[in-house]
Amino acid sequence: TEVNITGSRLLGGGASAASVTLGGVAAAIVSSSVSSVVVTAPTGAAGTGLTVSITSDTEAVVSLAGAWEQLADGDVVAVSPNNGVGGTRATITGTSLLGGGSSLTSVTLAGTAAAVTSQTNIRVEV
Repeated sequence: TEVNITGSRLLGGGASAASVTLGGVAAAIVSSSVSSVVVTAPTGAAGTGLTVSITSDTEAVVSLAGAWEQLADGDVVAVSPNNGVGGTRATITGTSLLGGGSSLTSVTLAGTAAAVTSQTNIRVEV
């Protein structure tokens, strides 16, 4: 998930972001400017009220406590049936399958796009 951190003087007088942490876990920097830093959210233990910290190339640190909520990683527990040909209907069960959102944007089975017919956080039918 890409995260856009916005504000002013995010680089603390520096020219670029050297590192960013979300809840103490390093995030990959996509881009940075004085008003916006875009990162890819890392995986990690779920938690709320976590701190976002940006360290610039001058080692200035800009932080905001309580600005990040790390959602639980999704986990596929089963796919039934676990084999088939094109057009076979399948049910995927697990936890946090919607990844904190309200719907899925896509599902693939063995690299092939599958049409979603029903979805909840613990069950997806394709």
